[in-house]
Amino acid sequence: MNATLRSALFALLPELVLLLTALFVLLSDSARIPGRRQPKGAPLWVALTGLLIAAAHTALSIAAPAWEGSVSFAGLELNPVSQLFKAMIIGSCAVACLLARTSREIDDRDKAELLGLLVVSALAHCLIVSASNLIVLFACLEMAWLGTYVLASFKREEPRSSEAGMKLYVYGALSSLLFAGGALVAYGVAGSFDIAAIRAPLAALGSAHDAASIGCLLLIFALFFSTVAARLALFPFHFAAVDGGEGAPIPVAAFQSAASLLAAVALAARVFLDLFSVRSAAGWSALEGVPWPYVLALFAAASMTLGNLAAISQNSLKRMLAYAALSQAGFLLIGLSVADGLGVASMIFSLFTYTVMILGAFFTIQCISGFYSGSQTSDDLSVLDGLAWREPFAAVALSCFLLGLIGVPPLSGFLGRFYLLNAALQGGHLWVAAIFVLNWVIGSAYMLRLVARFFKDEVAHRVDAGTKDVMFTRFEKAVLVFLMIPTIGLGIFSDPFMRYLSKSLSQSFELLTRSL
Repeated sequence: MNATLRSALFALLPELVLLLTALFVLLSDSARIPGRRQPKGAPLWVALTGLLIAAAHTALSIAAPAWEGSVSFAGLELNPVSQLFKAMIIGSCAVACLLARTSREIDDRDKAELLGLLVVSALAHCLIVSASNLIVLFACLEMAWLGTYVLASFKREEPRSSEAGMKLYVYGALSSLLFAGGALVAYGVAGSFDIAAIRAPLAALGSAHDAASIGCLLLIFALFFSTVAARLALFPFHFAAVDGGEGAPIPVAAFQSAASLLAAVALAARVFLDLFSVRSAAGWSALEGVPWPYVLALFAAASMTLGNLAAISQNSLKRMLAYAALSQAGFLLIGLSVADGLGVASMIFSLFTYTVMILGAFFTIQCISGFYSGSQTSDDLSVLDGLAWREPFAAVALSCFLLGLIGVPPLSGFLGRFYLLNAALQGGHLWVAAIFVLNWVIGSAYMLRLVARFFKDEVAHRVDAGTKDVMFTRFEKAVLVFLMIPTIGLGIFSDPFMRYLSKSLSQSFELLTRSL
């Protein structure tokens, strides 16, 4: 066994662990030992154990990689950046599993199936991050889409959940059709499904300067761009994602808002930077005839604006956060449209901080609304009224996450936005920077409106000593504190993480990243 194969198998061990974990989760729920009582939380602890092993291995490969630069194996390209994305996806799945543990929207008899689907979906998202072959990428996208609309329609008794799953199914089928069309046309041009082998023939089409070649190149770009836009839920492909976020149970909505966005951003980077760009030490240059940075910036600006304006009028917490995710996708793509090391590093930093904050927000909201509304979880804004008087810890935690999402200093969300804005300015995208700042201000309106509700009706919601309207266990408080640490800490000590991102990009893509 050569060194490359050993390194590849070592890096792929987390995916193998996730696959085995999903199988054991389902077996732990179905297996019955005669004469013994089945442990109630067995599937959860099996899932968390497998996720912990996968996360620990991924962290080890990040801290002490077994290879230098990138290593390719069986249609997968493994590098420090892909390992970081994997770690964030596995962490998002672990938090979603913890949410499923206390969810009142899901029957206890169905939780093992939900946990198994979450782990399988995390496996698919991890493979998307590493895929460097169009056939492998198509298979992983299909696997992820199947998990997405099955999870979204998990509350079978609720019409909204079934409707969300059906809409995601239709959008997923359309997205798959577009991607397959783009892959087939690209194969016809290049004679290969490997992304690295397709780039040169596409560049030749752009430099041919005849209508047929340019038309073929633009057709391939349009097909792939539509797939990326649907996965990122950009405007105007956002409708199914918003309805899916509202109809899905909170654990699923949290997973989709975090892990699905991570995989979609990785897909966008793979398509735009590896397929339609020429790489140099200074960054990436778009292929001649495909000005994708300008197209991406235009769709990012539209998504930011629509997401923020639509979120202002929402009365559903899940729907509001779904529109916030649409806006966040627009913010992130500004860093990608700059097409250099600084922009990509800023995008990854902002994506990491957003992942932590959105998971923390959903975790807090489920604890609040589930206890407040009885047997079912309500996502109406009224559950936040007087929260500061009923449960001060919940008010502090949720304020931390919500204010971080809108970029209030000194929280990490502020530095994420600042780095993206700085990248846009240094890249000369002044009109994008202006829209960025405008949406930063608009986005603050609806999040501050949520925080203001915490102090509503002070006298009516003041409680006597020894009574509480909202219940938090010690374990739930520990999880929230764990999520608050990077939310606050990265806002103060961000330099080590940014240096690591710059080093990882340099090792993975041989870039010279501009200093911040």
